[in-house]
Amino acid sequence: MSLRSIHLNLNNDSCMIHLLSRLFLISITIWFIPVADSVANSTEYQNPFVPKHLRLSWTSNPATAAIISWSTLKPTDKSFVRFRVKDSNANFSITPAVQGRFLSEKTELHYHHGYIVGLAPDTAYEFQITQDDKTSGTYYFITASAIDRPFSLLHGGDSRSDQTTRQKMNLMIAGLVKTSFEDKNLANDIIALAHGGDYVADGSNLSQWSKWMDDHELTIGQDGRMLPLIPARGNHDKSEIFNQVFGFKEKDKNYYALNLNPTVRFVTLNTEISTAGDQAKWLNQELKKSRPKNRWLLSQYHRPAYPAVKAPGSALQSWVPAFEKYNVDLVCEADGHNIKRTLPIRGNVQDSTGVVYIGEGGLGVGQRTPKVDRWYLQPPGMSDSASHVFKLTFEPELLTGECIRLDQTVADEFTLKPRNIQKTQAFLVTGDPQYLAEKSDNPTKLDPYSEEANSRFVELIKKLPGQTIPKKIGGGKVSSNLRGILVTGDLIDSADKSGGNYPAMQKFEWLQYQKDYGLSGKDGKIPLPVYEVHGNHDGPQGDTFIVEDIVKRNRTRPGVTNLSKNGLHYSWDWGPLHLVNLGMFVGEGDRRRDQFHYAPMGSLEFLISDLKEQVGDSGRPIILSFHLHPNGPAYDWPPQDLKLFWETIQDYNVIALFHGHTHGSPPSRIQWNKTDFGQSVEDGIDVFNPDDSGAAKTNPRDADNPIGLRHGFLYVELIDRPGTKRDEFIVRSKFTKDNWATHQWGQSWSKPVLLSK
Repeated sequence: MSLRSIHLNLNNDSCMIHLLSRLFLISITIWFIPVADSVANSTEYQNPFVPKHLRLSWTSNPATAAIISWSTLKPTDKSFVRFRVKDSNANFSITPAVQGRFLSEKTELHYHHGYIVGLAPDTAYEFQITQDDKTSGTYYFITASAIDRPFSLLHGGDSRSDQTTRQKMNLMIAGLVKTSFEDKNLANDIIALAHGGDYVADGSNLSQWSKWMDDHELTIGQDGRMLPLIPARGNHDKSEIFNQVFGFKEKDKNYYALNLNPTVRFVTLNTEISTAGDQAKWLNQELKKSRPKNRWLLSQYHRPAYPAVKAPGSALQSWVPAFEKYNVDLVCEADGHNIKRTLPIRGNVQDSTGVVYIGEGGLGVGQRTPKVDRWYLQPPGMSDSASHVFKLTFEPELLTGECIRLDQTVADEFTLKPRNIQKTQAFLVTGDPQYLAEKSDNPTKLDPYSEEANSRFVELIKKLPGQTIPKKIGGGKVSSNLRGILVTGDLIDSADKSGGNYPAMQKFEWLQYQKDYGLSGKDGKIPLPVYEVHGNHDGPQGDTFIVEDIVKRNRTRPGVTNLSKNGLHYSWDWGPLHLVNLGMFVGEGDRRRDQFHYAPMGSLEFLISDLKEQVGDSGRPIILSFHLHPNGPAYDWPPQDLKLFWETIQDYNVIALFHGHTHGSPPSRIQWNKTDFGQSVEDGIDVFNPDDSGAAKTNPRDADNPIGLRHGFLYVELIDRPGTKRDEFIVRSKFTKDNWATHQWGQSWSKPVLLSK
C-alpha cells in the first residue's frame, strides 16, 4: 500500500475505494469505441438498440448523485443502469432510465437518463447499461468528497464548429485526467469538467449534437473512467435539446449550484435567459447563503461580463454587483474564443480585493485575437489566443490556476488566497438585573436606584451597536448584527420571599422586566432576542410563577432547537456555536439535595441528552449558562453535582461558562479544571462572571448612600475565519461605578478555538 493510500484511508474509509480504482484496472468490453470516425462506421454502433453517446453529468449534489446518460437510435424496453461500489462483490443496485425522443423532425434519436442517488461520497462506482436484456461493458466514476480534501477541476467552453480540434482537445483532457491520478498528490486529482456552453454551432441541429456526443466519449479513460460534466448553456445552445442531452427537466432554467467538497461552492448561471429578475434574485440568495460556509466560491456562465473581444454581456449589470458584494473568488466565462484572465475588479476598477474573471472558450472552436488594450486585461491580467482548457486546483490555503494549450504548454498561471471573510457571532451577556419594586401592596414604580440602573442600561444597549472599541482591548467596532443577550438569572428581586407586600411586588417587578427586555427583540425596549435563566431571587426551588412564565417564554423564544421535558432548560445554535441555558445550576434530579439550598430541575439530565443529540462528536464549540457560580459556597452547588457536571462536559469543546449570582464589578474570568479554580489552570475551562446589570437599591439604613451602584456586562464574539486556522473567541467587559451614569470598557480575553474536528 502506498503512502497515498494510507493518507486516503486516514481521511475517510470510503477513500479506500478511491485508491482501489487506481491500483486495479478492470477489464471491460466497450460498446462505445473512443474514436469518432470508427464509431460512425461501426456496425454494432449502427444497431438501433445499442447504447451510444455515454456521458455523466453533475447538476445536483455530486457527493451523492449523478446522471448517467446515453442515446439509442430507437426506443428500447427495460432500460436501466446497474451500479455498485467498484471492485466489490455487492449486488448491483438498479435505477430505471427515463427515456424520450430528442427534439428533431429530421433525425430519430432517443435519450436515456439514469438519475442515480443515495451514493456514498468519495467512492468509486462501477456501472453497466442494460436494455432489451443486453448489458454493456463496465464503466466507473468517482463521487465528490464530503471531506475537506484538495482536488482539481477543469473548465472550458465553446467546443463547437471545429470537430477535429474538439476531438484533439477531448483526447488531451482524457490524458490530463489519467495523469492527475497517477501521482501521490491529492490536489492534482481532476474530478470533473465544467463546460461554459456552446457545445455546437446550432443548438437545434440534432446531427451536430450527435457528433458532439460522439466526440465527448473521447474523454472516457482507457480503464472506463467517466469524467463528470457540469454543463452551462451557451448562446448557440438555444433549444430544448440542451436539456435532453444533459438530463435537465423540460424547460429547465439551467441555473444551479453544487458543492465540489464541503468548502468549494460552484454556481452555474444562464446568460441565455433574463439575467435579471428571478435569476438575479436567486443568485443573491445563493451567494449570501454560500459565502459564509465555503472557503472557495466560484461561478460559471457563457457570455462574459468583462470580455476580451466582444461587448459586455448583461451579467455586468445583473450579476457583477452580487459577485462583489459577496466576494466571489473566481468567475469562469466563455463565448469570446480566446484566453483571458482579468486583473481583480471591484466597482469597475482594479482592486486587490476584487473578483477575477477567466476563460472565453477554447475546447474546439476557432480562436480570435483578444483586444489587448482593454484596461482589465493589463498586468496582472493577461490575454492570448489558443485552444485551451483551464485547470483549477483547490487547496486549503491556495487556489492555483493553469491555462493549458492544446500542445500542452502553459499559457497562464495564477494563484488566489482564501479571502479573509470572517463570520462573527456577536452577543451580550449580563446577569442579575434584579428589578425591585417600591415596598407597597400596590406598587406603581420601582425603587429609584433600581429604576435608574435598569433604564440607563437599556438605553446603553440600544446605542451599543457600531460603537468603537478601544485599541488597547483589540479595537474595531461593536457588531451591528448582535444575535441576542444572555441574562444569567435573578431577573427580579423579590420572588425568593413571601407574605406581606411581596406577591404584589413580584408581579410588578416581573412586568417591568418583560417591558424592558421583551423576548423576540421586537416586543421590548432592548432590540435583541433575550435568553434568560432563573436565579435564586426568581424562585430557589423552581416553583414560582416567574419560572412558570420562563417555561412559557421558552416555547416561542427565537431559534430554540431543543427543550427539556419540563420546558425550563433549552438550547439553540448561532452559526457553528451551540448554546445551552441550564437554569439555576447543573445538577441531578428535580429537587434540591438534603442540606443544600437550590433545586436543579433536571438540568444535568437535559445537558447530557442535548450534547449527545445536538453536538455529538462534531467538535462544535459550546457555551453553557446558568445562575450559580461553580466556585461558590458548597451549600449552593453540591460537590457531587459539580463532579457530574465536569464528567459530562470534559470530552466536549466547551469554550466558556457564564454565570450570575455573585455580582462583583468589574466583570471577571477564572478557569476551572474539575479540581482547581484560578486565573490560569492547566486544561481549564473559562468561567465568566458578567457582573450584574441593575441590582441597585436604596440603603434602608442610609437613604443617601444607595447600595450596588457598580454594574457590568460582557460583549462576546466568536470569529470564524474560513480557510484559516485562526478562528477566535473574544470576550470584552464594560462596567460602571455610578449606576450607568458613565461607563467604560474594561478587560479583554481571547483565545483560539476549533469550530469542528
